[in-house]
Amino acid sequence: MTVKSGFNTGRETRRHFLTRGAIGGTLARRALAQAQDNNPAIGLEAGEPTGSLVIQNVTVIDGHGGPAMRGMTVSIAGDRIHSLGPTSRTAVPPGARIVEGGGKFLIPGLWDMHCHPAPWMFPLFLANGITGMRVLMGFPVHQKWRAEISAGTRLGPRMTIASPVLDGPPGIDRSLNPPWRIVSNPEQGRMAVRTAVQEGADFIKVYELLSRDSYFAIADEAQKQGVPFVGHVPRQITPVECSMAGQKSIEHVFGIERACAEGYETWRQSLIRAANPAAVPMLDLRGRLETFDQSRAAAAASVFRKNHTWLCPTLVTGSGIAGDPWLTQSPNLRYVGRSHTAQWAKSLDDPELPLSRRFVPIYNAVVAAMYKEGVGILAGTDPALPYCIPGFAVHEELRFMVGAGLTPMDALRAATYKPAEFLGKLDSLGTVERNKFAELVLLEANPLDDIANTQKINIVITEGRMFRKPALEATLRSAEAAARK
Repeated sequence: MTVKSGFNTGRETRRHFLTRGAIGGTLARRALAQAQDNNPAIGLEAGEPTGSLVIQNVTVIDGHGGPAMRGMTVSIAGDRIHSLGPTSRTAVPPGARIVEGGGKFLIPGLWDMHCHPAPWMFPLFLANGITGMRVLMGFPVHQKWRAEISAGTRLGPRMTIASPVLDGPPGIDRSLNPPWRIVSNPEQGRMAVRTAVQEGADFIKVYELLSRDSYFAIADEAQKQGVPFVGHVPRQITPVECSMAGQKSIEHVFGIERACAEGYETWRQSLIRAANPAAVPMLDLRGRLETFDQSRAAAAASVFRKNHTWLCPTLVTGSGIAGDPWLTQSPNLRYVGRSHTAQWAKSLDDPELPLSRRFVPIYNAVVAAMYKEGVGILAGTDPALPYCIPGFAVHEELRFMVGAGLTPMDALRAATYKPAEFLGKLDSLGTVERNKFAELVLLEANPLDDIANTQKINIVITEGRMFRKPALEATLRSAEAAARK
């Protein structure tokens, strides 16, 4: 049952904290502070130019969802896959270098579809086979990094980049203005979309405090400008309304979860009527836990499927906020700077930690409902939120997806095929296929047997360079040394 008021009138909760994005804002500011690193080419020298390269006798998991193909030869020329076929019937090009793939498994490069990158994260992405990312809070420096990566002067994943966050007044994080753009009325919303397109944004990101009029104006203008829009479920809008308006993806699970609780509609209407919606207390967490109705998630999922609305659940974020011991005791924390780990450790002292942990199965239930209905699921992490270690968090996200009911194959596709499909890039990315970019990860064990095997990386191939296991290990050693400074 719900508490009497249905609203949280006490101190700010952990979930409210996450919704506000305070840590995300802090990390975004740090990203800018670290943007002018002195050696953007660091790490490039560790990679060998692919040239003419052949991987023989390998098992290929191509990303299409079919059975693994054993005994295959994959031929690479520069940054493209030249051919693939059975080793017994595939000739090796003259002069090609050969990598023996016997007992190994070749998959497409992995994507993090909810990312807020900073330069210190890039080596961790490489070492974890993350060859692509969707940047969910666009700064001008991201455009610079993308150009440098494309030119081969910076090592990093392929990027697709959002607009600055569009939020209603006063804005969840006012310290980030102008990158955090405040939209007070529909015309400002339309102008913000047009400006973002002119600045080179690949898509628009919407946020929590947008009014209904502003949100629907942004949706309409994005359609007119031919640019997708994605983001949170704004508090005055239902998840179904977001889908009907054409929002391409919903970021995080909690915007759907809260709509599955008793008292949600009363709370939402109070926001719409309020003179100052930002001052309206959040919907009570205990009430959300006690009255969650999975059938409401299933009903929303049906609409999502019909409208081709995707979900990027970031399950690892919820588990990190909840202090999952698997994450809080991870040996990979040694790659994260002390300022971050100290901040994360403070979150474990929160007396509401047990309450946060109770949300984890609810988030899984939302994902299960979406998956059962056939909604597109994307692997994203929101790295540098508590215990979401950049790069490593993608593998944890896949593990959590399997825990929520996805098959290992479908979890793997959520980080390979599905991102390419979502981005309209299946012609060049997302699968191991002739003529596509050679964005590849060679694994030492089968991820279809155990999704944790995506972490057993032998080689990463990206942007026309091959990084063997010793180079990847050296990259991690350098990252660890940097984190200690």
